Amino acid sequence: MSFQQVPRVETFKLPKQKEVRTKLPGYGLPLDYVPKAKNLYGVEVKSLFPTALDDRDIGNGYINQPLLPLREIEMMKAMENLTENEQWHVKVYDDVIANRWKKEIMDSSIEITPLMADWIIEELRFKAKIYERSKAIGFYNGDVTKSDDIIDPALRNRLLETSKGLEDPQQHLNAYTPDSGGTELDLVQPTLFPLIFGRSRVLKDKVIGIDDALEHIGQGEVIPKPDDPGITREDMVWRIYSRSDINVKPFSTDFQMLPSEVQLGTDGKWHLASYVNNLHPVKFKELYGVLDEIIDRVAGLWEMTLTPVKDMLHSRARVEYHKVEYEPISEEAKESRPVKEPSETEAEYEARVQEWKMRHYRVKQPDVGEFRPWAVPKFMIEHLPEDQPNPLRIEEPVRLKEEYGERGLQVFVRVMKIELSPERPEYSSEFHVEGQMNERICASALYYYDSENVQGGRMTFRQATDTGSISEIKYEPGDSVWLKQVFGLDNGAPLVQEVGSLSTKVGRVISYPSTLQHRIEPLRLIDPSKPGYRKILGLYLVDPNIRIISTANVPPQRLDWTDGSDNLQRALSNMSIEEQDKVLDRRDRFPFTIEEAHEFRKRQRKERIEFLKYQDVAFTSNHVVV
Repeated sequence: MSFQQVPRVETFKLPKQKEVRTKLPGYGLPLDYVPKAKNLYGVEVKSLFPTALDDRDIGNGYINQPLLPLREIEMMKAMENLTENEQWHVKVYDDVIANRWKKEIMDSSIEITPLMADWIIEELRFKAKIYERSKAIGFYNGDVTKSDDIIDPALRNRLLETSKGLEDPQQHLNAYTPDSGGTELDLVQPTLFPLIFGRSRVLKDKVIGIDDALEHIGQGEVIPKPDDPGITREDMVWRIYSRSDINVKPFSTDFQMLPSEVQLGTDGKWHLASYVNNLHPVKFKELYGVLDEIIDRVAGLWEMTLTPVKDMLHSRARVEYHKVEYEPISEEAKESRPVKEPSETEAEYEARVQEWKMRHYRVKQPDVGEFRPWAVPKFMIEHLPEDQPNPLRIEEPVRLKEEYGERGLQVFVRVMKIELSPERPEYSSEFHVEGQMNERICASALYYYDSENVQGGRMTFRQATDTGSISEIKYEPGDSVWLKQVFGLDNGAPLVQEVGSLSTKVGRVISYPSTLQHRIEPLRLIDPSKPGYRKILGLYLVDPNIRIISTANVPPQRLDWTDGSDNLQRALSNMSIEEQDKVLDRRDRFPFTIEEAHEFRKRQRKERIEFLKYQDVAFTSNHVVV
């Protein structure tokens, strides 16, 4: 099992075309518009990062990662645990400590062999050199990246101080996410006051920034509803139509979250260049400055996360497996082998044989050789031995500032607070990918910046798995016992593997690509008799190879942000939407009241839940058959 066999064999290129910031998908361009550029052979190909949001990328195998033996997954868990140690990147070079760590991980898992323990330490020493530069470490093919150091305590304290006002009841919008059971409180929520096709107003011939956003409220033209691109993969049609709980298609013709523009300043740092949806640009001016600094630092993690997504060829399994061999079985076990009954079908008999094999066969598990990196950042060459026995690939990194500095980035900002209580003592989520196709999110970063009386809440990741290498494994036809024992997969089951999890402690930033699904494991109260909470800043990067409609195109849509609206909004809060329409004199029922925003949000939430089901059907649509 060598390099992963994937359709993408070259990195994509940014299309060389003049950008028109007022001509965007859903407004002047088709909703499913895709930028393209010619490859080495002169063929036009998609110039976007692969994503599990796009069922075509799933079908083409662009999001696939190498088939991982269970032993390799254990190795990655061990590495993640070791990097929870303070100063791990220094201690790993101390042979006494390293040998103690080897013993600990072998004692903790029967799957970790001495060779695997050696590999783990050598790989961590390799990663420690990268950590010294980046203050971050990547895990799992993808890459999922964590850092406890890119946001220092002083910046965290400034975030805590400048965000206090978000919990003020006068903000009106402190609303719990529907279906969260009163645990998920949104302090800044991009799904409130989103772009609403057929209702929102878009500036036709200009863009706005942060300082002039409020003065443009009510300006622009109503954006028409776009044509529905429909289901994007023909083989998905029957899968969806067979599900009564899925009525949604990949692209929404009703809603789109509005990202903020982020531009590279003369100081060489990223700065917000348009207002954050639902974060008042005047009342929270200081918080905007803090977000600037955090986004600039998080951008380095996004580069680490997106580099292997851009250049898929350096994804590789550490543990290779070529031939199925079993340990000898006892004579007693041999004698218990099922005998075909006259009334049995061949399939029924074979099922009994497989069950017998699963009970008595024990596969010879694969092991590793010496550690060898397969993709190396250029600066690491000097740290490698001169007699390196294996050819190395120089990593082609994503450089956001160099590649996208002129055109800028687009980022969604979310601030949320998970509230637990004796009545609601637990919070968790299902496997999912962030956003919908309209939003084009390619990578996300979560910053856990405050917590009290809660524990748990690890982030678990799972991948769509490439099984092209299975054809290279020598095994007896009809035998699938090894598939379960070596890789944890059932014959005929979806090609999906859980690869591991990361802890979500305060001060940590976790960055992850949209090629993986993730879920939040149960977050629980430490003292079940008292309430507790966790606060999270979420930053979601729009694929920088495309632009979507943003807050630079859509002025604020909130009635309560207009002059003299405070008393008015309080009066409206007790009225139905129909009663509000009678009181208000609004052109095209615009700007929106808070009550309208919550009604739209319920509709949008329903649509997104259905899309999560659609996406999950697509993610699990490929199956292993041996």
